[in-house]
Amino acid sequence: MIQFLHRPACGIIRPAAVIQVRKGTEVRIGICLFQHGGKGFLLQAHQGSVIRNGKIRRNIQSRKVLLHKMQAERIHRADGRALQKQLLAAQVDAAINPGNSGGPAMHGGKVVGIAFQGASSAQNIGYIIPCSVLKHFLEDIADGRLDGFPDVPFRSESLENPDLRRSLKMKEEMSGVLVTELPELLKKEVPLQPGDVVLKVNGRKIANDGTIDLGRGKVLFSGCLFWERQLGTVLPITILRDGAEKSIETKTVKFPFRVPNQLYDRNPSYYLAGGIVFTPLTINYMSTWKNFDQVPDDLAVNLGKSRNLPDEEIVVISMVLADEVNLGYQRVGADIVSTVNGVKITSLRQLAALIDSQKEGFLEIVLQNGMRLVMDIARVREATPRVMHRYRIPNDRSSDLKL
Repeated sequence: MIQFLHRPACGIIRPAAVIQVRKGTEVRIGICLFQHGGKGFLLQAHQGSVIRNGKIRRNIQSRKVLLHKMQAERIHRADGRALQKQLLAAQVDAAINPGNSGGPAMHGGKVVGIAFQGASSAQNIGYIIPCSVLKHFLEDIADGRLDGFPDVPFRSESLENPDLRRSLKMKEEMSGVLVTELPELLKKEVPLQPGDVVLKVNGRKIANDGTIDLGRGKVLFSGCLFWERQLGTVLPITILRDGAEKSIETKTVKFPFRVPNQLYDRNPSYYLAGGIVFTPLTINYMSTWKNFDQVPDDLAVNLGKSRNLPDEEIVVISMVLADEVNLGYQRVGADIVSTVNGVKITSLRQLAALIDSQKEGFLEIVLQNGMRLVMDIARVREATPRVMHRYRIPNDRSSDLKL
């Protein structure tokens, strides 16, 4: 049996399709092999696996292969953190223990994937990054720069309801998904608009539930048609607009998430004023909670939403380091900053510039929950070096804000 699984944002794996095959039946599994011992040479695998007595005997070192969508661009955690992206992963019944991550998954002297996680709540359930993802990565870094995987550039709604399809003037043989949102920042590169029905992507028909049929009952999420391309490449799309079928071309892009995906190899941004620590809202910051369901609702609700400005950030007060100047505000934390001195805050750099430029009077910070923090700017200036000395903080801001 080969089963295709769907893993939505909640992290619960749900069955999508099951294929029952007889002994000796050839099954196409769509996986590539990385040639063992080669220097980055990728070899397209023989696409069949022979199943005998319920075991796959060729191409995969496992009794069964379960394909599902794995969240995260840099495949990160099994518990759903850091994740506004989903990529393919293969589930195998080989045990993957701590320390095995990054090791090759071998079969017949060839690498069929990279081990990266195991299910801690079960036995002999492991996950590997398949060669389709590895191939994309190797092609990406060929120019010496890592760009990452594209995103589906629009928000969509399934069209499983027949009345909804008829209202969109879809013919009986048509299927697809309804575009509900296209970020303003992408409109120059993605010629779609809300109300369009995406019928095909790269020639593949999109089902009304947003999947593509690979044949023989194998189903994958249509987003993989975007992820498999490199950033900035042209992708043909067939749409239905106002009842007329049209063919358009779009560039593969990254979705401008308001809360950035997990950031690596860089220090967090921060700004300190009068003991109040400001920082952008990122997945890294939200990961400081032990479980994602413990993240305050005011923060979590921003996941998946798009930015309106190229450099837009949500700025939060991470903590308040106690000092006489911030008396009464020391329990504030994980709260979104709405305005500073009446100016709407759209980035940490803007907030820092506003506070730095204030010469006199009261500094007024209004939070999204309506709370007001008011301090004399002169006392804030006096308190900041004092707080830095007390808490052994070398700088009042991160190095990226000094540029």
